[in-house]
Amino acid sequence: MNELTPGASQKYVVGEPDQSGTTVTKTEASIRLGISLSTLGRRLGKGQIPGAYKAPGPDGIEWRIPVASLPTPGTVTPPVGVEVEALRVEVARLTTELEHAKEIRALQTSEIENYRTLLVSTMALVPKAIGTGKEPRQSWFRRKRTSQD
Repeated sequence: MNELTPGASQKYVVGEPDQSGTTVTKTEASIRLGISLSTLGRRLGKGQIPGAYKAPGPDGIEWRIPVASLPTPGTVTPPVGVEVEALRVEVARLTTELEHAKEIRALQTSEIENYRTLLVSTMALVPKAIGTGKEPRQSWFRRKRTSQD
């Protein structure tokens, strides 16, 4: 890739520059086009934006894009093609999968509630006296004293 060096009045032209003189930055152009900065950067590098050029700016060499080469806001239509159709199919598949997951969750919640009810009714049948007897605990590890001691 060629290194660009700024000159006093030198501009680096890609395509035909617009004569109106009104330009926008790469960030402003990406917002107007509705695309990411990296996508715009690839298009600029390939020369797909007519009239775009590089010029010295406050942060070094920067792209300047003529307003005339950008569509008016709101007229950009999303690309229709294989990728968009593939995304639509994927969204439909994920929607079906989500509905299936919701059904499974509802069944599992119902089953958990049934187990909870069964446990509560079983615990009611267990005698309350288990473990609450008044008998003294025997210390089995202590030796009992005999009369000979």
